[in-house]
Amino acid sequence: MASRCVATLAAVGVVLLGASGFAAATSARQAQTQQEDDFLKGVYLPEASGLKAPVLKQTVYPKYTSDAMRAKIQGVVEVQAVVMPDGSVSRARVITSLDKAFGLDEQALVAAKQWTFYPGELNGSAVPVAVKLNLEFKLH
Repeated sequence: MASRCVATLAAVGVVLLGASGFAAATSARQAQTQQEDDFLKGVYLPEASGLKAPVLKQTVYPKYTSDAMRAKIQGVVEVQAVVMPDGSVSRARVITSLDKAFGLDEQALVAAKQWTFYPGELNGSAVPVAVKLNLEFKLH
């Protein structure tokens, strides 16, 4: 069975996920906010005034796992990544999961960390910028 992986780039903002129940939701939001703060520390968001967004230079497509192919899992893994001033991806995380059981989320992260960019710029200097990557897994 043939498979195809498609990857796209888009600007991203911060996404907060809530939990059910007021106390649980508050606690979950606080933990999520702390994770957001740690992940995005020192990083510019695409909506920053005067920011020139990173431009994709090279894409690395994720590998389909054999278990995911047998299970016929298809869809998109949304990844938030930090593009550094040298154009490399320093860190990445799944913001919308496709599959936790068959390894597609992990394969998307492995691929995303290998992407390269022309760096984002602010006032003529290269800066770290958060981007959103959509990695699609599709069976033919």
